[in-house]
Parts: sequence; C-alpha cells; structure tokens
Amino acid sequence: MAARYLAPELAPIAAVFAVLGHLYPVWLGFNGGKGFAAALGALAVLSLPIALGVGLTWLIVAAIFRFSSLSTLISIALAPVYAWIGNEQRIAIAALIIAAFLWARHRQNIQRLRTGKEPKIGKKAFRPAASG
Repeated sequence: MAARYLAPELAPIAAVFAVLGHLYPVWLGFNGGKGFAAALGALAVLSLPIALGVGLTWLIVAAIFRFSSLSTLISIALAPVYAWIGNEQRIAIAALIIAAFLWARHRQNIQRLRTGKEPKIGKKAFRPAASG
C-alpha cells in the first residue's frame, strides 16, 4: 500500500513481491501458504474493481463446484484478464506473474483435482483406508 502512494508506478512490482513474501517467507524456511489471500489483498490495493471481480469469481466457482482450490485457480487466472479489460496493463502483468506463482503452489491440488481426491468445501479430506 505504501508503494501505491510513494511510487505508484512501482506498486504492481511491490504487489508481486508482497505475494512472494507470503508464499516463501524467510522465517518459515521459505515454506508459506498457497497465497490466495495475499494475492487478493495485493490486487485490492492495486485495483479494488479487479479484486472484487476475482473475489466474486471465487464465490461463483465455489458455489457451483464446491472446490476451494479450483475456485482459487480459476479466479486468479482471470485476474490478468480483468485487469486487461479494465485497461490496466501494468496490473495485468503483475496479476499474470502472481497467477503463475499461485498455480505453481497449487500443483498438488491440481493433481488431486485430476484424480478426484481433492476434498470439496465442507467435506473432510480424502484418506485412503488403512490396511492391516
């Protein structure tokens, strides 16, 4: 947010690094979360309409398919599209970079979605039956 006021032309770069800092925090051995909340927050600072579009997309996809990870993947993939439509090319580039990092962090979720093992919202995680 400081970059938005102190150096607005650098705000998209600061947003990318803010998300990277949440994905790979030094104090946690470079092992952070999946980054959607940080990405949504960064987008909100850059452009509230884009962030609202991403958030609304997440809600719609979640309501239809009931997968949080799928909702994240689709909504963050559309962030650069929303920015481009809004004639915010610098934000679109930052959103594309952020989306690429989030997709990379969701590799395991993508694999579970492909194999039908990703838990739905409100359901417990898939656990294979114990043998023995």
